[in-house]
Amino acid sequence: MGRNYISSKFLSSPSESCECETNDYYCDVGFVYDELESIKNNIISCKSINPLIYQPKECNTIYSAPSGVKKIPGNMCIDKLDNSEKMIERECVKVNPEKFNDTNLQLWGSNKPTSSFYIFEREIHKFLYFRNSDIILLVTVKGDTYISTNGGTKWERIFDDYTIFGMILHDVDDKRAYFIFSNSEIWMTDDCLNEYLSNGKKTGKHFFKINTPDNQSYNKLGISIIDFHPTEPDYLVFTGERCEDRNECYTQAYFTHNNGNDWEFLDKNVGKCLFALDVEFKIDVPIDAVYCLVYSDSSLTSSMTLVLYESNKGNIKKTVIQENVVNYFVVSKYLVTAVEEHDSVKLRISLDGRTFNDAKFPPDVDITNNSFTVLESTTGRLFLNVNKEDSRYKFSSSGTLYISNSDGTYYNMVLKRTNVSFGGIVDFEKVQGVEGIVLVNEVSTKNGKPRTVISFDDGATWNSIPRPYDLDNKKVPCTKDDCRLNLHSHSSIENSVSVGYLYSNPSATGILLGVGNVGPYLSDISNADTYMSIDAGLTWKLVKKGVYSWEFIDQGSIIVLIQDDVPTNILYYSTNFGKDWNEYQFLNSEKIYLRTLTSDLNSKSMYAFILGYKQGKVGEVIATSVNFENVLKNQCSKDDFEEWKISGNERKICLLGHQTTYQRKKADSECHVGNYERKVVRENCPCSEIDYECDFSYWRDPYGKCILDGVDPKEPKDCKPGEVFNGSSGYRKIAASTCTGSFKYDDPVKRICGEENGGGNDIVKKEYIIDTIEDWFYFEESETIMYLNKYYELFISRNEGLEWERVEKDKKFSSIIKSPQHKNLAIFLTIDTRVGYYTIDKGKNFYSFELPTIANPLKIPVFSINSDNPGWWLFVGAEDCKFESFFIEDDCHSVLYLTKNYGKSWNKLETYVRHCEWAKTDKFSKPSNSGIFCQIYSEKKGSMAEPMGGNVLTLQYSTDFFKHSKEILKHSLAFAIFDKYMMIAQVTPEMRDQAKLFISTDGELFEEAEFPLNFKVPDTGFTILESSTGKIFMDIFTRQVLGSEHGYLFMSSANGTRFSPSLENTNRNSYGYVDFEKMIGIPGIAIANVVANPDSYGHSKLVQTKISFNDGATWNFIKPPTEDCYGKKFECDPEKEEGCYLHFHSYTERRDPRNYFSTETAVGMMVGIGNVGHSLLKYKDSDTFLTRDAGKTWVEIHKNAHLYEFGDYGGILLLVNDEVPTNFLEFSVDQGKTFKKYQFVEQKDRKVRVKDILTVPDATSLKFILIGTIHDNSNESGSEIMVYLDFSPIKTKKCVIDPSNPEKSDFELWLPSITEDGCLLGEKIEFYRRKEGNDCYMGEKFKDLEFKTTSCSCTTFDYECDFNFVRVNGTCELIQGAVRPISPCINGKSYESTGYRLIPSSKCIDGVRLDIEGAKSHRCSTSGSSWGVGKKIFIIVIPIIAIAAFFFYNKSQSWREGEIRLPTEETLNPRFDFSMIVALFVSLANKIVEGTATLYDSVRNILIRRRDYTPLNNSNNENNVFIGN
Repeated sequence: MGRNYISSKFLSSPSESCECETNDYYCDVGFVYDELESIKNNIISCKSINPLIYQPKECNTIYSAPSGVKKIPGNMCIDKLDNSEKMIERECVKVNPEKFNDTNLQLWGSNKPTSSFYIFEREIHKFLYFRNSDIILLVTVKGDTYISTNGGTKWERIFDDYTIFGMILHDVDDKRAYFIFSNSEIWMTDDCLNEYLSNGKKTGKHFFKINTPDNQSYNKLGISIIDFHPTEPDYLVFTGERCEDRNECYTQAYFTHNNGNDWEFLDKNVGKCLFALDVEFKIDVPIDAVYCLVYSDSSLTSSMTLVLYESNKGNIKKTVIQENVVNYFVVSKYLVTAVEEHDSVKLRISLDGRTFNDAKFPPDVDITNNSFTVLESTTGRLFLNVNKEDSRYKFSSSGTLYISNSDGTYYNMVLKRTNVSFGGIVDFEKVQGVEGIVLVNEVSTKNGKPRTVISFDDGATWNSIPRPYDLDNKKVPCTKDDCRLNLHSHSSIENSVSVGYLYSNPSATGILLGVGNVGPYLSDISNADTYMSIDAGLTWKLVKKGVYSWEFIDQGSIIVLIQDDVPTNILYYSTNFGKDWNEYQFLNSEKIYLRTLTSDLNSKSMYAFILGYKQGKVGEVIATSVNFENVLKNQCSKDDFEEWKISGNERKICLLGHQTTYQRKKADSECHVGNYERKVVRENCPCSEIDYECDFSYWRDPYGKCILDGVDPKEPKDCKPGEVFNGSSGYRKIAASTCTGSFKYDDPVKRICGEENGGGNDIVKKEYIIDTIEDWFYFEESETIMYLNKYYELFISRNEGLEWERVEKDKKFSSIIKSPQHKNLAIFLTIDTRVGYYTIDKGKNFYSFELPTIANPLKIPVFSINSDNPGWWLFVGAEDCKFESFFIEDDCHSVLYLTKNYGKSWNKLETYVRHCEWAKTDKFSKPSNSGIFCQIYSEKKGSMAEPMGGNVLTLQYSTDFFKHSKEILKHSLAFAIFDKYMMIAQVTPEMRDQAKLFISTDGELFEEAEFPLNFKVPDTGFTILESSTGKIFMDIFTRQVLGSEHGYLFMSSANGTRFSPSLENTNRNSYGYVDFEKMIGIPGIAIANVVANPDSYGHSKLVQTKISFNDGATWNFIKPPTEDCYGKKFECDPEKEEGCYLHFHSYTERRDPRNYFSTETAVGMMVGIGNVGHSLLKYKDSDTFLTRDAGKTWVEIHKNAHLYEFGDYGGILLLVNDEVPTNFLEFSVDQGKTFKKYQFVEQKDRKVRVKDILTVPDATSLKFILIGTIHDNSNESGSEIMVYLDFSPIKTKKCVIDPSNPEKSDFELWLPSITEDGCLLGEKIEFYRRKEGNDCYMGEKFKDLEFKTTSCSCTTFDYECDFNFVRVNGTCELIQGAVRPISPCINGKSYESTGYRLIPSSKCIDGVRLDIEGAKSHRCSTSGSSWGVGKKIFIIVIPIIAIAAFFFYNKSQSWREGEIRLPTEETLNPRFDFSMIVALFVSLANKIVEGTATLYDSVRNILIRRRDYTPLNNSNNENNVFIGN
């Protein structure tokens, strides 16, 4: 299988034991994880692979059996499970009798096997088979040891006075074995115990005690005790343990040249010690050289160093090879080390044991935080599986398979999504005895199910296994579209007693057996059958129905099968490679559940050894030996063999430059092979592509072509840009290839210096090592950007990031406040004083001011800026707060202040306030310029840091700065102003766990929000999403289980009061973010994600993406592209398979909510990260897509997830890998059709994990800033880096914009053709945008992005469902039990709703009138009820849970300001610890969106992408407010 290393990043330090959790347990051998029971009982449960194993023969209802749950060995947690390692009651299962219906079963001949059995009363703990012999050792769980010298025919007890702790076979000498006894003694035999048995079980020359150095005990720490030399049997390395006292023990390593007669000390505090030489690892060191991992102290948790020990005439020379080594191992000709570096693990490879090279991976691959499994190739290279856990209980995961070049350092991906089991075991099997054949189970992206693929060229190409033949030599019937053979592999055997893994043997050349099924995917092993191939996997045949274990006897001359999913006493054997099968009953009366079927490790024995559980006898095992000597009595001769080679489609299969011919016994030869030596002949082949690997700095693309990434290895050091040199072709011949001929794949090619930067050498770049950025913003319509770092230092750049200076170097700043109405204004609060600063000229000058008191620490919004007067500020401070006692028994309360002169003087307006802000905004413009809304407590007493009890919170309105005020609403819980609407949430004493929501468009008249009659809002909260198109979008929680959240999207009528359903099961998270986004610049287009499995419990959400082109009235899946960026079909092919759509990641997963799909100046363009399939994959499994026609069609522009940013009105698009550290970005100047690579850091070996790309808010500049973390071997690794990039030099042509001359102009009028008539929301809108392929730059900004509009006739596309109606199969239908809305009385008549209303933002005229056609009329008077003004009866249910209940901003296409919280009694008066107040003193004054997020994350959550910087005051709120938990 290969050697496995799972990289553990950190070693545990000593700590107290904790209670065990689910991940501390595993399912024992013979059991598998029971997902349903585990989810049902919220505790790990296991079920037996075969429940009959422990069931008594006579079973009526229930019986006792093991639970199968075991604690992971070595785990020190405190067991809390009732079912762990105990007996539990299980229900009896009806037993069906065994059936035999094989059509090719032979009748008995005269030459049949013989058998004998022995019953062991105890479970077998372990057994050992001496190689090339019939001697078996067996140890029971009680510690009793038995031996058989004739393949298990007869047994006798040995070592009567000792209990065996362990048995170790010598790696080289087949007759040697070492026995570790419970008394710490180590004994050995060098004659397979023959002398011991013949000498009356006494010691002697060939069975004796090993004298350990100073009589040390073997170590009991899980470290290898003995290592063997590859060529010298008497050379041993011993790792013992010495204890000075009970609490101080440490390991010691020694080696001997004479089997323990003399020992030489190597070192103490050692980990793994191995001889430096191995069978293939032959390096220039003394023959007895040893490698050891050495801890820095005796704790065995400290860092480790790899040390080489070389002996010279009694002296030991110690050489430090590598430090911080987590583990090391020798694989083939390579020494591989895993080294911890900067909190990650790297692999390093050595061919000489002294010098190491980092394992290098393709540029877009990061393996540092993953685990690895190292696997051997059959061609001298290394396979490496990079594992990624992806399971609730970590029982399975997936990985990516890479293969190295011939020196083991460069790794190219050969297969994605390999199936990996718990513990890092990969479903990977190389066929033994034949070069280059590998079978792997990969995980489908469609449904996560495994399926089998095979490679005949060492992983270069992969294919499915063709449909096999059945017992009648016909193709196995299959009704599925994808009929292939899928085989169980190592992930099945780990959790199952069923054999279920591919098995081959070097001596049985080309013969493979497997258990699996025919179909598109691997199904449960209970549905599997047994298949066989005799041509190394090219073709397969069904040999038995059901699950069978198998074994090769006499090097494949006899193949033995035993069914292991039912009780049995029958085996089948074939002497002609499975053409015919004989039946043999190996037990007379008893039947067993098979545990093990085995033979000599080299398959040279004529015995089959069978271990099985006796039904109904827990722990009782029957050992059976079956002797096949009578079946094949004659020794094979030369004439009994034939030449055999692999050939596919009647062509030669060459690997490493030769085709191999093997000598294999003829199928019909009735003879045994014995020790007959068979020949292997290799014939050289002409050189071809497969004999070449990628040269250094070259990596294979999906077509297998070697592509340059970085600098050509043959480029001269002094080569100037533009000069020509003889460079690498990208290929070099594999060193081990023996191919011949003139196929010159590695001939030099002409290359140009600097071409690795894709022509980007003129790009201006500048690097800054900085401290982590906490906040940043651009001043709108300027080149000024400012940022605040983690040390509260404020910096400014007035040229888009090229040069920086610190603002007020002696001050520390906590917060930044901006206003959307006043683009030149910004306010900065300091952290340790009441002094603040402001600028009114975009940072050219800074002025100081002094706050009247401390900023309140009560989580109350601090600042509000008047929309008409930039110097009018509201400030909420605090009084009577005793910090030494932190608000205990005092009257700590908030105070509202006003300044009209930029903070030069302040007036005290009110006390005991909660949320106060200016009433007027640019859109909510009806209130007075001096109007203020403010929540005020009715009683001015008590501490606001404590619950305020029955103190009523009232929303008041004043136009004279609270000389007088008007009561708006008592018991107001929260309010928000956004777009043209104002909302108030009210909680009355009678309905403490519920709230009413009132909406106003003028601040005077408020109406209660109404929802459909049958829709009940759960007490979980809702999010106000967007209101720029004349209505409100509101998403309401319908499920709030962590990890399974979803909601229901509603849209309001034009006055914002009546809500109709828009989209069900919207995807959202617990913070209030919803996967919903409007396209910027083109009205009515929105993208949203829905949960496809809303009722699923215990499973991950299946998320799908939908798009609306009529402002949420209708939604459809996104049509995917048919090909990826390499021109290949997607695995989920929309042309052949239903349910294949394009899906995108959105707000709930973004690190920065400002990363929108679109920008206003890149008209019609959107970028999304996602995948084509049935549902959304994980972010790191996603790719990058682009639309140029407003979402109608999409193309994949790059593999992997990328950060992206537009610039220069869509004239440039930047991509940076968002999965791994990188030193390259890619940019496109032709709207994403082609990309060029550019190295954005000076040092070529430096990589950066880019976190963000910054540019001016309107995306019109050619200057960008990359922010990231350095990843390299320098002292700066882990530091934050800022890279300034100016792409202006690559743009030499200035754009011509001439609407009067379209041919000359670089811009054109473009009409989104979403609908057949080109209308969108009742208009044909022609936008000016850059022509495709025109590479020019904008000299100045558009003053106005001109566009032409033409009205359209109304169509059904312009209507949405009216109140109390819901869309069903495209038609708006009345919700059951609901009442049709009635229109206002017009000329004595009112009309019933038809179920449709015109979309508020639609500009259509005439045409289809769904809102009035067919409407029923009624006589009325003008005093009748109004269509839009119903009774205020609907109650919005709001959770009253801690401080997490608040209005929450999700995102915006335009300005949004501040936030509004929906506090509970607890959040109205939160309790604080005194230790918090100093650090949060001023910071809390402004960073007021804590919720469940961190302080910094909360502040960034309310920032926006394209409109400068969001102010943290609460004036003029526009969009995206969350109420709830």
